[in-house]
Amino acid sequence: MRTYVNGFMVDLESRAGVLIQKARPAFQSGKWNGVGGKVEHGENPWEAMVREFREETGIETQVTDWEYMFVLHGDIYRVHFFRHVVQVWPRPEVQQMTDEHVQWCQLDVILSAEETLASTKWVIPMMLDPQVKGPFTVYHE
Repeated sequence: MRTYVNGFMVDLESRAGVLIQKARPAFQSGKWNGVGGKVEHGENPWEAMVREFREETGIETQVTDWEYMFVLHGDIYRVHFFRHVVQVWPRPEVQQMTDEHVQWCQLDVILSAEETLASTKWVIPMMLDPQVKGPFTVYHE
């Protein structure tokens, strides 16, 4: 089973968040998603979230910055989803660190964009709702 992390740094007041426009895998190419990737051997999901976010955005975070929201279980994968709430100002500056485009986005606009992964469209509303608290489990067949 492969294990991944997916994180959303969000500003609840402005309803903005950091998203990445994926280059790979092929089924995600050109689509907007949260920032994340594979959990490496010896890492826990929180450590992987901090590492992936730094590698893809240039923003340093701490394990304690990330709120564990839920885990999505599939037949051959597990994805741990996290939320990091920040203020309108000062909002961390995002840098493009790889060939994948990262930026602050108005998340309400992204919800209706054709270039947004279907799964991201149901995750974003949870990330923007301060009353949604984890952890919980979602099963996908």
